[in-house]
Amino acid sequence: MHAVTDDGVPIVFDIIKKPSTSNEAPLIFLIHGFSGNRKMMKMIGLALAERNFISVLIDLRGHGDSGGSMSDINRFDIDIQAVLDSLIFHKIGNISQLIFIGHSMGGSVAVNMSKILQPIATIGIAPAISSNSVNLTTPRNLLLIISEGDFIIDNQAVINAFYNSINNTGEPGITYFAGGSEKKLFIDDSSDHLNILYKPVIINEVVKWVTRAVSGIEESSTINSDLIGASVFSTLIAGLMIILPAAHILLENINTKKRVETDVRQLQIKCETLLYLSSGFIIASFCGAALTLLLSPVFFIISPLLFTNFITSLFLGNSISLGALALIIFRRRLDWRAFIRESKNNLGENFIQNLIIGFTVGISLIILFYTSVGFNTASTFSTASVKLIFLLLYLPAYFCVFFFYELFFRGLIKRTLGSGWLSTILSCTLQILITVSSLLVQLFIVALILQQNVSFLLLGLNLMVILISVSTVVSTIFSHVSMSWFSQIISNMLLLSTVALALSNVIYLL
Repeated sequence: MHAVTDDGVPIVFDIIKKPSTSNEAPLIFLIHGFSGNRKMMKMIGLALAERNFISVLIDLRGHGDSGGSMSDINRFDIDIQAVLDSLIFHKIGNISQLIFIGHSMGGSVAVNMSKILQPIATIGIAPAISSNSVNLTTPRNLLLIISEGDFIIDNQAVINAFYNSINNTGEPGITYFAGGSEKKLFIDDSSDHLNILYKPVIINEVVKWVTRAVSGIEESSTINSDLIGASVFSTLIAGLMIILPAAHILLENINTKKRVETDVRQLQIKCETLLYLSSGFIIASFCGAALTLLLSPVFFIISPLLFTNFITSLFLGNSISLGALALIIFRRRLDWRAFIRESKNNLGENFIQNLIIGFTVGISLIILFYTSVGFNTASTFSTASVKLIFLLLYLPAYFCVFFFYELFFRGLIKRTLGSGWLSTILSCTLQILITVSSLLVQLFIVALILQQNVSFLLLGLNLMVILISVSTVVSTIFSHVSMSWFSQIISNMLLLSTVALALSNVIYLL
């Protein structure tokens, strides 16, 4: 659905309610953080809908699918009022039982809106508020949730603001009566700024506070069977896509005749592999960091996607460093004509066939990631054409990334280790370890030079490790089955560029 503000900005919002829920049920607005979108709040919205509330997920102007500019932060109240007017017009929800829930910047918006619309409860999850700029005595039935593992907001400012609202007495985890209503500060011990929205204990705390504010009786969150089904189904697909081809490789190779090699040759292989890997780690870490700092400004000039620019520069710096090392070693072994001829052979002869296979697998992986990781997050851009334009920018960059990775790990390391299922598994494991560890060192070096908080840069670490692991397994399977690099370069290029583009601002600025 969408509403139009007084200044003509279209605001997109979703309504989550069970068919059996009355249109007179309490109305709960869920407000995302800066550079986020409504889908970030979907997990909490579903949990509240299970308790027969009407959840309204809104894209503030300049965010998600709404129009306008995100720089108009002083007009977010107009956006919420427009959605509320639309709901009143369509007779959806009981506005006398209105509740605001906001994350990060959305928490600040929720607190400010509570002074205007006077909801029966207000919840701020990792709210971006300061002790001096906001008065928390006004919101009725106020719940503030923060985490000790969140380094994005100023936790102490939130704590001070809460204590000021209850006359500077009290402690976290206890419900106090002050300013004519209840107030509570809940502190989690492990969530980061993003994961706090999806942690079951946090969702349960939100549901209990909402039910307490509406009926006076706390009710815990119930498990959503649809979410479990989607999670199991996505995990099953991912497992089958990885396990079955890997089993094929294992069964195909386990019956091959073992080549007899001398102890001297085995020792030589181990020494060469260790030398290449250690050199690759050092060069990728330090030269990769330098290249990241050089490439980032170029991307920032072309594209406004902060996280995508940074992570693409990071991968390019890492892969170019490894590829350059492989080229130097190859140059010592082969002349350039022989090297070019061998590169063409590695890319494969059946161009159209490999292109179709690469696109098919790449699109399948994108769908898998959207139905699992992307279930609660999506792009912050409003127009599909804008996404396609920027995707065209990043596709060539990630083609280069995976070509250089293939050059080093498949052309150099795998060739040194030889054929066979054991060397295949070993090279796959080594690629994941070297890539992840060198990227981490790059992050720390870049953070040190730019004087940035390392924890801030590591917000997308879990996703990055998953993507590297999946792309490495895909590369290993394709190179073994098709004896070509082209298919896996295409599939991994599509996966990494699309995911980095879709999740860009959600991970980088929250």
